[in-house]
Amino acid sequence: MSAAALLLRQVAYERKLLVRNSAVLFFSILLPIIFLVIFAGTAKDSRVAEAGGIELSAYYVPGIAVLGIVSTTFLNLAMGLTRQREAGILKRMRGTPLPSSIYIAGRVVAAIGTAFVLVAVLLTLGWVLYGIDVPGRTLPGLVLTVAVAAASLCCLGIAYSAAIPSEDAAPAFGNAVVLPLYFISGVFFSTEGAPGWFQTIADIFPVRHLVQSMLNVYNPHTAAPGIAWGHVGIIAAWGTVGAVLALRFFRWTPRRSG
Repeated sequence: MSAAALLLRQVAYERKLLVRNSAVLFFSILLPIIFLVIFAGTAKDSRVAEAGGIELSAYYVPGIAVLGIVSTTFLNLAMGLTRQREAGILKRMRGTPLPSSIYIAGRVVAAIGTAFVLVAVLLTLGWVLYGIDVPGRTLPGLVLTVAVAAASLCCLGIAYSAAIPSEDAAPAFGNAVVLPLYFISGVFFSTEGAPGWFQTIADIFPVRHLVQSMLNVYNPHTAAPGIAWGHVGIIAAWGTVGAVLALRFFRWTPRRSG
């Protein structure tokens, strides 16, 4: 069987695992949808100076979409791979005829596909429930941003799994990273009026640039094709660093086995 056929089968298998894992399905897929309904549904009739003065409800659509991308890629891989490593599943997987590269690629492609589906669902809900349109002229920017961010966060998630010491510690390690980044990056509220040092810290990390790139898509003054090259480039740079670290430090065997 060709490598492409093996990859497609592995992606399909990973999709089945996602559907059957109720905890992962809830936190990765359903929770962002719940957040969108709560935040956008209770938003006051006001506008945010950021992103061209869009409505507050419209601000939450790209913001919660960022949360969904991070949860389906970085968190999903970091915690999932740690659980499988500590349970000895990854070690046994290396003893099967399936190439290790195909296994990892299958997980990454499945995660990227899930991120696209979730973003599509969130954008559709924003349009149906709150009348928030995605300007057609910036659609290329949206697609490129989601693709680059999802791939980069997958690489970072794989690399970060090497730093998580045990299965029990995986949720704490994962949330300890993403929760502060959500708040300082503007996922839940605009940080435009925050102090300079606050924004400087936020600008170091890729989540902030993902938020800005997604807001650029919704900015009514953004010209086609809506690609924020500077922000996308920084996200890609983080992904490159993640890929290098993953190649160097990723572990297939449980830590207790050395």
